[in-house]
Amino acid sequence: MTTEERLETLEKELARAKRCYRYLLAGVGLAVMALGFGWIWAKTSASADAQNTDGVKKVILANEIIVEDPNSGERIVLGNASIPSFGNSGWGLTIFDRHSEPRANLQLDFVNRPLLRLYNEEGKDVVTLCTAYCGGWLKIQDPNTRTQASMSVLHNEALLGTGRGHGPGQTRIQLMATEKTTGLNLYDTDGIRFELGAGPKGTALNLYDPNGSPCIGLGVDPEGTRLALGGRQGSCARVSLDVETDRAGLRLFDENGAPRAGLLMYGYGPGLTLWDGNENLRAALKLDEDGPDLDLSGEKGGGCLLGVYENVPKLSLCDMNGKPRLGLGVFETGPSIDLPDENGTIRATLGALVTTRPDGTETKHPESSLWLFGPDGKTLWSAP
Repeated sequence: MTTEERLETLEKELARAKRCYRYLLAGVGLAVMALGFGWIWAKTSASADAQNTDGVKKVILANEIIVEDPNSGERIVLGNASIPSFGNSGWGLTIFDRHSEPRANLQLDFVNRPLLRLYNEEGKDVVTLCTAYCGGWLKIQDPNTRTQASMSVLHNEALLGTGRGHGPGQTRIQLMATEKTTGLNLYDTDGIRFELGAGPKGTALNLYDPNGSPCIGLGVDPEGTRLALGGRQGSCARVSLDVETDRAGLRLFDENGAPRAGLLMYGYGPGLTLWDGNENLRAALKLDEDGPDLDLSGEKGGGCLLGVYENVPKLSLCDMNGKPRLGLGVFETGPSIDLPDENGTIRATLGALVTTRPDGTETKHPESSLWLFGPDGKTLWSAP
């Protein structure tokens, strides 16, 4: 047998040995797996039999469960854990660091609200998460327990705030949102300085002075745009500018918030209006298609109306009831004075007059004419 034949025979024997070795390993592995499954089945059956003895499951009952670190003591307490910064924290789960300071606490408080608190290295709570029947809130505090940021959702109202706590001089930024409105407020150490709100009825912006008094207000609603100076938009302003669909106006107010002067632009033309301290209209100047007119009113009644209508200047004096009792005009035929009674019927006329006869002819009477009329408007006497 040659050397090559011997090598070929040796290689075949080696390959056959390797296959037998693999089969042996597979057999041993299957045997081990079978033993493992048998052991697990036996333990499971024994556990099930133990739990189902007399139909009662095995239960661990304890007032408190504590997980300790051999080097630092308690690390997890399930039960009633006492936290120095809050006294008895109630029933819950508390996690401590290696210095025995609480770092996290989950519990139900005395009104059964779920609370989650996170603590700093000194054991002071810096983050609090709470839920209640009407919503929930999140609070973040600094080491001095002053609130730096808070977020809440209560009764369909969301509120986000940042600052140095809750109360005057502490809140800095406040963002609010309800089902229909949103708002943003900015504060300084003395109180509110900026207010922005939006809702179904429009948008409003208010700026406040250091004393917390409104000084500038800007509003936009379905009726128009409004700017108020010296007061909140629509409240105690000293100056207001309104722009609406059919008019625009500038108004001045006194210290009590009563309007005293107004410059208005209506659809028919411009107008100037003056009020007294009781908000009674005392003077009005306007210009319309008929011409300009000035209306003056007394404090307790009476007044006069001066105007130019179709190029005819007229003056009307009114009694205490506001009824015209004297009229003066300059017409194409000349000047004339009319004296009406309380019912508005002219009883006397002095000046130029034009009368019409039954046949339609007109007669012009001179400025020296005097006419007297009865309650029914018929002529009683005239001269010349």
